[in-house]
Amino acid sequence: MSSTELVSIVLPTLNGAKYLAQAIQSVLNQTYSQWELIIVDSYSTDDTPAITAHFAAQDKRIRTMQHPKDQGRLPGALNAGFAVAQGDYFTWLSDDNELMPESLATFVRYLQTHPTIGLVYSHYQIVYEDGSLPKLGKRLPIRYLPGKNIITPSFLYRRAVHEKLGGYRTQYFLAEDYDFWLRTAEYFGCHLLEEVLHVYRFHPDNLTATFSRRVQDENVDNLLRDNLAHLSWLQKPIHRARAYYYLYQLAQRHQRTEDAEHYWREVVKAAPFWLLRHRARAWLTREKLS
Repeated sequence: MSSTELVSIVLPTLNGAKYLAQAIQSVLNQTYSQWELIIVDSYSTDDTPAITAHFAAQDKRIRTMQHPKDQGRLPGALNAGFAVAQGDYFTWLSDDNELMPESLATFVRYLQTHPTIGLVYSHYQIVYEDGSLPKLGKRLPIRYLPGKNIITPSFLYRRAVHEKLGGYRTQYFLAEDYDFWLRTAEYFGCHLLEEVLHVYRFHPDNLTATFSRRVQDENVDNLLRDNLAHLSWLQKPIHRARAYYYLYQLAQRHQRTEDAEHYWREVVKAAPFWLLRHRARAWLTREKLS
């Protein structure tokens, strides 16, 4: 594939030496060569600086920068990286994940031939540190986004998306990507590719595994309520119902009975027939599994 359009990849890291070299190597292995890799290190104290320096010395497409972790944490690091990015397309890669060799080429090809689409995403493979058999991480079409983060970790979007949204909102750390996708869908078309283009590594030190479920869910609750109040596409009945049903599930998980009852009423108000169908499908699925 021949193209002069540049892909900017931001790789935020903090003491990520264990898998970092594999993540960087997966970028070097891309069949699409027009990329820049911006490694944003939050002052790591392990071997991360040595690893990043080694790769940067080997390939001029790789550069590194420092960003204090107390300045917005992960979303702050992403914003810092994209602030100096020069690409036509943006993506980011966790320091324990990998891109499959055809990832960038496949995504770029789709965006080049579909000018009305601002973001494209795909399925991914889950690998386990304990040696368990890999699994398919299957993503859902964009209409399911109000009820679940169905885009991360495999995606590419146009520079215009980042510029329109003003980057990632730091107050939603641990759910900054979900907030970004919801806001993306307000202004840009989003499309799922039925391909597996990413490797997600599951291990005890995953970022989300080191924070409590309650903290993560509180951020999702806050960002969903904020976006429900401001995004016009979430006013469509089924989208609104999905979002409130997600909020209902979060409230139930943490035994916030009054909030759960409120969210349930909002689901019924938004799309009662959708709720009936959703509950019926859930019941039938349980019956098949029993």
